Amino acid sequence: MKADVALHATTAFAAEAYPVIESLIARGINVVTITQELFFPLGSNVGIAEEIDRQAKAAGARVTAVGINPGFILDLLPISASSPCWQVNRVDGRRIVDFSPYGPDEMRHIGAGLTESEFALGAKDGTIGHTGLLETAGMVAVSMGLEVDELRQAKSAIITSRHRRTSYPPVIEYFGHMSAGYFVKHTEVPEDILRRATRKLPARRCVRW
Repeated sequence: MKADVALHATTAFAAEAYPVIESLIARGINVVTITQELFFPLGSNVGIAEEIDRQAKAAGARVTAVGINPGFILDLLPISASSPCWQVNRVDGRRIVDFSPYGPDEMRHIGAGLTESEFALGAKDGTIGHTGLLETAGMVAVSMGLEVDELRQAKSAIITSRHRRTSYPPVIEYFGHMSAGYFVKHTEVPEDILRRATRKLPARRCVRW
């Protein structure tokens, strides 16, 4: 018996998701994916999204990308909230997350417990940081009617003044701060579209983004 819909939740990256999605739509199966880079495709991912669209139409299948970030809290929600406004001068989105239930892999992904040089290397090669910030910034900017020239994401380490012991990893020394902004007609918009930062707090309190 053929499935009607496949829920795809294996990767954040469009290039990695493409072969799996391709095999599903070839069978005429509809796909709902959480691949962040497909929510609002940018750069080389536009071509991947267009190819998925072409194949899906040929096979009579449908593919949609969904999620929380990107997909709702920091993009669809502020866009919807701005609909009754005559003019929007600034969009400032902040995310608050409790990372205490997560293990060492996720801690490393946000840059916790690394040396400053390790953080810098991870920020450069893309292994540190949340995938989807630029997609969120792009969707918000375009939905606000802005002609965007450039999207840029920044990552910098926040260094704690003392050792902080947690279950994973044993000592937290560095945290990640990420922000995404946009450039309109060659002029940088000073306010961040959204900001992510982590800060280890005492037990039962949340981590700020």
